[in-house]
Amino acid sequence: MDVSGIDQTPIEGVEGLIAESNNPLEVNPNNSQQLNSLNITAQYNLDIDGNLAIEAQDYNVINLYSAGLDEAEFEVLLDRFANDLLGEAATRTEADDILGYLNDARDSLLDIDNNGIVEQQDNNLINLYAAGLDEAEFEVLLERFPEDLLGDGGTRTDAASILARFEIISNFDVTPPLISASLVEQ
Repeated sequence: MDVSGIDQTPIEGVEGLIAESNNPLEVNPNNSQQLNSLNITAQYNLDIDGNLAIEAQDYNVINLYSAGLDEAEFEVLLDRFANDLLGEAATRTEADDILGYLNDARDSLLDIDNNGIVEQQDNNLINLYAAGLDEAEFEVLLERFPEDLLGDGGTRTDAASILARFEIISNFDVTPPLISASLVEQ
């Protein structure tokens, strides 16, 4: 795009809103990435293929990711089993896009028990959630099989907190933030 005829003078009052970095996204420990200069937060969610629906295909991809496949192996499976791995209207359809999303989101999205480590127990919790268990069913399984469902040192150890976490990472809230007067007056 030719911008030679466009006035490059910044609009008054918005100086400093554009980051001067090559990568304006900074990873935050609160399950998000934030564009610091605009205070816009992008929440990771379980919609791995990016089609604005959380479906069986997303859980299948998470299971393959947790198996530790490399990009080439992932690409072969995507080519051969696209219907099982990608939902209709998926926007992340290539192995590098999907793995990039999961690698970026890994610690904040997949650490369900919140012990700081993504491990098999987290994947087991994700699979149980995908199966549609209710809170009472989750609680029974947590009581009977804690070593299979909870990693050491987790802070989410009961059904209510785990299901609350799934509600957060199943969220599609893309409402833009309001610009406050203090931001405009800077």
